[in-house]
Amino acid sequence: MGVPRLTALLRPYATSIEWKRQDGRSSTAAGAIVPGLIIDGPALAYFIYHQCVCSEPFSANALEALPSYARLAEAVVVWLNEFEDFGVRVKHIYFDGKLPASKRDVRLERLGKSLDQVRKFRILHPEVAPQRPATRASAREFQTSSGQTRALPASPFLVPAVLEALLASKYGDVTEVVPCEADLKCADPEISTSDDYTLTGDSDLLVHKVPGRVVMFNDLALQLEDKKVLEILYYDPKGIAKRFNVHDLLYVAYFLKDDPHMPLTECISRAQIPGLTSEESTRFWHFSIEYGVRAATMCSTDTESALSRICAELDPRISEMIQDWIQLRRSAQSSEEVTQYMYLSFLIDDPTRASAWRPSTSIRNMAYSILFLGQTVKISEVDRRGLRITETPIVLITSQSELEPVLKQFIDSYTRIESAIGQASDVSRWRAFALFMALALFRDDDTSFPSKQKIERVFLGKQGQHTWSQVHLAAQVEALLYSIRILRQVLETVLADRQSSPRQISDASNEGNTYEALLECLKSLPALSELLTTPGGLLPIGIPEEQLASEMQVFYPTPEDTPAADDDLVETKQRKKRKKTTTMQPAPKTLDKGNMFSVLGE
Repeated sequence: MGVPRLTALLRPYATSIEWKRQDGRSSTAAGAIVPGLIIDGPALAYFIYHQCVCSEPFSANALEALPSYARLAEAVVVWLNEFEDFGVRVKHIYFDGKLPASKRDVRLERLGKSLDQVRKFRILHPEVAPQRPATRASAREFQTSSGQTRALPASPFLVPAVLEALLASKYGDVTEVVPCEADLKCADPEISTSDDYTLTGDSDLLVHKVPGRVVMFNDLALQLEDKKVLEILYYDPKGIAKRFNVHDLLYVAYFLKDDPHMPLTECISRAQIPGLTSEESTRFWHFSIEYGVRAATMCSTDTESALSRICAELDPRISEMIQDWIQLRRSAQSSEEVTQYMYLSFLIDDPTRASAWRPSTSIRNMAYSILFLGQTVKISEVDRRGLRITETPIVLITSQSELEPVLKQFIDSYTRIESAIGQASDVSRWRAFALFMALALFRDDDTSFPSKQKIERVFLGKQGQHTWSQVHLAAQVEALLYSIRILRQVLETVLADRQSSPRQISDASNEGNTYEALLECLKSLPALSELLTTPGGLLPIGIPEEQLASEMQVFYPTPEDTPAADDDLVETKQRKKRKKTTTMQPAPKTLDKGNMFSVLGE
């Protein structure tokens, strides 16, 4: 995740070259070496995201400037196509499939910063903004403010959306999720040569023994179509180390990280003759371990097995859970309970309310329970609770007899909605299913119930004030849809593993049948770029208003059940009323495994 100031201090030692655009009629000269690109996938995703945000010309604030997932998916493929026009080819694009436990503090710190961003934005924009083009004055004020890209966290499903777009493109064969950090794989000498260029946003690649050259995304431009010559600034870690008269840049980076204010000249002189104290030696060992041979071996993959092929395409955060599961099975059996952490993506929701992830906990619990059934495992989700980042233990379903009816009810609920919606697109069907499931969860959990007006704004696209109440509802449905995606990827992984090991399902044919039936339902779940729009934005269902009203009668049986006043005001009053009539108790430490689908069968 980088050594502070390292890139800036080494910039004077970088080399600038020019690449000329190929005219398409002439090919590379015979025998000429075509430079290869090794790309850090998450860094590519954030580069595309920030460039898209900054290119919004008429946005009143950061929320309005957020690009749609469809735009992000398109932009990343277009940008790579343009880049290859300059006579290079993409060899590999790697995504993190597992971060080490040592990154825990950094991850919590980043989640805390994201929460702080949303909290401050909520204070500055208590009423958000109408969803319409901003005036030139407001747009100018926004463009000259502290910066669009720093006002809010990045879109929560940015990386999986970009990954999915790449896998579906001509770059699918060179895109892979690896069981380690992406930069470790990018630095692997077995996949890179001295003629290759590694594209990253992480200064760690300057410390790894990269055979080729390193290019930072910040030194590149998004708009390439009008350029005939592309200027590239690259770092040659081996050449720079030789210039510094050191073996590599490991010690230079260590001294800089140990003391961020240390001048580069002092870092170099100390690296030439380390002379570490015993305390410094311990700190250096902990620092250097992630750059050593042991770290690189963590990235080895078996591409022949069906399980490995599935794992290579998993969303990164889901991949982490799957890698934990694989590691747990390989380790010796133990009665000691193991805690596995699921770091949920930070949602752009209303920070004054309960996390938008909470209503869909039971969907994710199905996935966790399927994956770790029969194992002594405890799952803790890391997410926002109020105005802090904390862990929430999940009560797993521990027996197949309890899990089976829950899965079947999910299938029955989806089938009923599918039948009621009729000849609708997959996007419409799944958004409708998520909406009705969310309403059922709100009712069961005694959560503030959204008014019909809010439902119509978010899911029918009706005109109205863009409120935080609407943003929060949209985030809850986005979280529910992504939780269903987690369930699908877990099922795909478990079934792929069982197909490669038939003995595992010899005594569980009914279980296998239920899993397969559920996966058959989930196969129609669309890509993120189709299913979601922008964080907190509209999610139009695409069905007639009368049909939606008919399906919602179970939740709004009489006109009196429909609040007519402002959504935020109504829900604030509802919360205050519950506080007056309910004895205050500490927040629950666990979220139950209960059944939420029964109402969908009414």
